[in-house]
Amino acid sequence: MKLSRADTRADDDVIADLQASNSQLRESERRWREIFHAVPTAIYACDGAGRVIAFNQAAVELWGRVPCVGKDYWCGSHRLYRDDGTALDPALCPMAKAVRGEPFDDSSEVIIVERPDSTRRYVRPHPRPLCEADGSVAGAVNLVVDVTAEVLANQERLATETRFRRMADAAPTLIWMSDTHGQRVWFNRPWLDFTGRTAEQELGDAWMDGVHPDDRATYLDAFRAHFQSRTEFRHEYRLRRADAEYRWVLDQGAPNFAANGAFDGFIGSCVDITDQVAARRLLEEQHSLLEQAVRHRTRELAAASERLRLTDRLATIGTLSAGLGHDMGNLLLPVRMRLDAMEASDLPDEVRDDVAAIRKALDYLQRLTGSLRMLSVDPDREDAQVPTDVAAWWQEAEGMLLNGIPRTTALSADIEPGLPPIQLGKPALTQAIFNLVQNAGDALRTAVEGRVQFRVSRAPCGTCARLTVSDNGPGMSPEARARCLEPFFTTKTRALGTGLGLPLVKSIVARAGGSLEVESTEGGGASVTLIIPLAEPRPTIDPGLQGVAAVQCADPRVASYIDAMLAARRYAVRRAEPDDTTRVWITDRDGPEGLAAALAFLRDRPDRLVISLTDDADSDSGHPRFTRIGQGLRMSALRTALDRAMALAQLT
Repeated sequence: MKLSRADTRADDDVIADLQASNSQLRESERRWREIFHAVPTAIYACDGAGRVIAFNQAAVELWGRVPCVGKDYWCGSHRLYRDDGTALDPALCPMAKAVRGEPFDDSSEVIIVERPDSTRRYVRPHPRPLCEADGSVAGAVNLVVDVTAEVLANQERLATETRFRRMADAAPTLIWMSDTHGQRVWFNRPWLDFTGRTAEQELGDAWMDGVHPDDRATYLDAFRAHFQSRTEFRHEYRLRRADAEYRWVLDQGAPNFAANGAFDGFIGSCVDITDQVAARRLLEEQHSLLEQAVRHRTRELAAASERLRLTDRLATIGTLSAGLGHDMGNLLLPVRMRLDAMEASDLPDEVRDDVAAIRKALDYLQRLTGSLRMLSVDPDREDAQVPTDVAAWWQEAEGMLLNGIPRTTALSADIEPGLPPIQLGKPALTQAIFNLVQNAGDALRTAVEGRVQFRVSRAPCGTCARLTVSDNGPGMSPEARARCLEPFFTTKTRALGTGLGLPLVKSIVARAGGSLEVESTEGGGASVTLIIPLAEPRPTIDPGLQGVAAVQCADPRVASYIDAMLAARRYAVRRAEPDDTTRVWITDRDGPEGLAAALAFLRDRPDRLVISLTDDADSDSGHPRFTRIGQGLRMSALRTALDRAMALAQLT
C-alpha cells in the first residue's frame, strides 16, 4: 500500500513527538537522579523482591559501604540492631515490612545501623511502598533520618537526670522541684521517707497537707511572691514527720532555667533545723533572762544606793536625837535644881501645887529625853545589850511613843506582872517598838478613835516573852501582808517613811534569838508579835550539853548515824517524842500531820530546830528553822546538810 505524502508527514510528526517526549523524560530522570543523590538524607529503594535497586550518596555515607545493586536485600547496612541493642534480622526491618505491605509506625521506631568499621548510628526509617497501577506492591522507597545526635543527647540527658536523682536521693536534705506553674512535680527519697507519704500523695499542692496549719498562709505568700519575681527565697515552717511530730525546716528555693534561658520552674531543698530553733529560742530566753537579771541588778544597785542614802539620813536623825536628848537634859538640870530650892522654901499652897505640876512635866520631859537617847544608841553595841525589864522600860519610853502617833489615837499597855527581863537591850527594844507604834499610828492617821495597844506576856513555852503591838486600823491588803517584811516596801505617805520598819524590827529580834509574827486582815486591824527569849536560865539536863535531841527514824542505820553525829556535837539523844527540854527534833514523819506537829514544836521557841527526813515536798513549811533534807542522801551529804541547818539556826 502506497502511503500518501500526508500520511508520511503525520508519521514523522508522531516520531518527532515521541523523540521529544523521550528526551524530556531522560532530562527529567537526570534531574531527579541529581536531586536524589544531592539530598543530604539517606534514601534508597528496593524492588518487589526486596533487592536494593537504588541509593544515594547519603545512604552510602550512612552505611559506610556501597551495596551491591540487585544482590543486597532490604538495606545496605553491615548489621542492624534494635534500639535496645539486640540484633535485628534484615528480613524484619521496616523496609522489609513496607515491601510486604505490612503496617509500620515510623513516628517512634529507632534502629541502629552498624558500619563495617563497627561504628554505629541511630536512625529513624520512613519506608513507603511503591505500587503498580493495579495496586500491587512493586517495591518500596525508604527515607532514613540519622538521629544519632538526638539519641545521644537524650541518653546524656537521661544519664544526667539519673545521676541527679541518685545524688538527690543520697543527699541528707529534702529536695523538691516545681513546674512553671508552681506545682510540685518531684520529691527526692529523703523527702518521702521524712513525710512517710508516696510521691503521688505529695504531687501538686497535696504536700501542703504536711505543713503546720499555722504556717501555711505565710509560706504560700512568701513562695508566690518569689515565684512571680523569679528570685531565691528562704523560709522556715513546721513540716509533719512520718511519726506525726512537726519539725522545723528551713526551705530554700531558687528559679531553674533551661539551656535556652527559658524559665523551667523552681528547685528547692529543706533541712531539719528543729534543734537550731530550740537552741535559738533558748538563747533568746537566756538573753531575756540576762536582761531581766541586769534590770534586777540595776534595781538592787539603786536600792543599795537608796539604802546608803537613808542610812545616812537615819544616822543624821539618830545624831539629832542624841543631841536633843543631851541638850534637853542640860536644860532640865538647872530647872530641876530651882524647883528643889523652891520646894525647900515656905511656899503658899497654890504655888506649891504649881511647882508640883511643873515637876510632873519635868519628869515627863526627862523620860522623853531618855527615850531619845535610847532611840539614838546603836543596838549592836555591847553595852546596849543588857537584858531589859519591859515594865520599867515602858515608864521611860511611853512619852516618846505617844509622840509617834496621832493625837486622836489612844496608846495603852498591858504588861504581865513579875515577868523576868527579856534578852534584848533597851536601845534595840526602843527602836523596835517605836517602829511598830509608828506604823500603827500611820495606819490610824485618819481614824476618829484609833487604839494602839502594847501587850507583854510569857509565851506558853515559858522561856520566851510575847511583845505584841496591835491596832484597830484598816489592816493590810493580801499584797501588803505578803510583802511587809521586804526591805523598802512601804505604804506610808509621811516624809520619814523609809520602808525599813518591819525588816529592821525583824533583824533586831533575830539577833536576839527571837522571831516575828504578823497577823492582819483587811478591815480587821494589824498585830505584830515579837517572840524574845527571857533572860532567866533555861532548863537543861546537863550544863556540859548543847541540849536534847529527839530522833525518830525508821531506818536503823540512818538513825544510828544521826545519833553519832549529834553525840559528837554534845547533844543528848532520845529515841522518843520531843518534850519541853528538846531543842532539836529529827523526824521522818511526813504528810500534813507531820508538818503540823513540827510547826507546833517550833511555835514560840526560837531556840528550836526541826530537820525532816521525808521526801514529801508538800512537807516544806517555809519556816526558817524547818529544814527538809530527804531520805535519799548519802551519809556525807546528810552530815553536811545537818551541820548547815544547825548553823543557820545558830545552835552549834
